[in-house]
Amino acid sequence: MRKLYGKVSDREIKLQSAFAGVQGEAGATALVLSFTADWAHLGKRLVFLNSHHENPVAVLLGVDRLYGDDPFSYIVPIPGEALEFPGDALLMAEATEEGSGKLIRTLTTAFRVAPAPTGTLNPMEEDEALQLQAQLDSIRETLMLGLSDAELIGSYATRAEKAAEEAEEHAGVALAASRNCILASGDHHAACYQGKITVPILWEEQDSVYVCDIPTERSLSTDALWLFIPREKQAIAEQMGLFACESRDGFLRLFAAKAPTESFTADYTLMRGVIVL
Repeated sequence: MRKLYGKVSDREIKLQSAFAGVQGEAGATALVLSFTADWAHLGKRLVFLNSHHENPVAVLLGVDRLYGDDPFSYIVPIPGEALEFPGDALLMAEATEEGSGKLIRTLTTAFRVAPAPTGTLNPMEEDEALQLQAQLDSIRETLMLGLSDAELIGSYATRAEKAAEEAEEHAGVALAASRNCILASGDHHAACYQGKITVPILWEEQDSVYVCDIPTERSLSTDALWLFIPREKQAIAEQMGLFACESRDGFLRLFAAKAPTESFTADYTLMRGVIVL
């Protein structure tokens, strides 16, 4: 489970990153909040609202929510109701008098919910998955026979194996990029960018593998990249043996066993500032 850290004083809630998850997620991100001494003898409650400021979910912070050895730190999974829509959802921290329950203070902050990927993620039929995995296995064998450098062999074989595993689970995705997520810092705000690329027929051959660099405006080498290929173009991706993609500074790099016979378009999503612990 991802963890989003934050600190709550008597004046504000300060989160380490503005990004809290993707639309439709539930139980994927936990909020870890450290309260200052101003909250020591007060009751504590968190309230989550979605980006429409609706459907509130309240969570009492008791001893069952304590995190680690710090008596002022609590952990709470972000509820799915707060991630129902993309946009700026709300988090409120409420302080109450112990015993009377009288509300003393309320602090509010926003966190960003990224839109769900727009690509097709329908499950494959069993025979389709087996066929695609067989093709990827064949590609991997060809790559291994064609490469003389043992280190390169291991690298490309691993990529092909990962692509085969993804192919068993998803249709519409000829590959899922290596999830090279980064740990967000206080001055590195999370973001989600979506766009469309045209995959050309001119590719460069490098060490028995075909490579294509496609310029983009926002991509960074630290971004996590997801590529979504329309169902009607999946046959082209299968024929060319498209097995990996990477986000680079200013362009996306695609890897395949051979160049495509015709160009096609694909959607991509870049995720920046994802916290993976």
